[in-house]
Amino acid sequence: MVQFTPWLQRAEFPIAGGRTGAIEVVNREPRSAAAEGPFLAEERRLIESLAAMLEAYFERLHAEE
Repeated sequence: MVQFTPWLQRAEFPIAGGRTGAIEVVNREPRSAAAEGPFLAEERRLIESLAAMLEAYFERLHAEE
């Protein structure tokens, strides 16, 4: 189980039925501040890209049902 840490980045995405999914990246060790807090701007774009892929995946699953 991951304990609370301030070094967390989260991206949410909508899924069927008005629900929301999320993907989180957590650093368990202290990190210095970068463009996105303890994360790089490239890491923010990566998590947003993964969230978009998950959204498309769940949309496709819902459409197949």
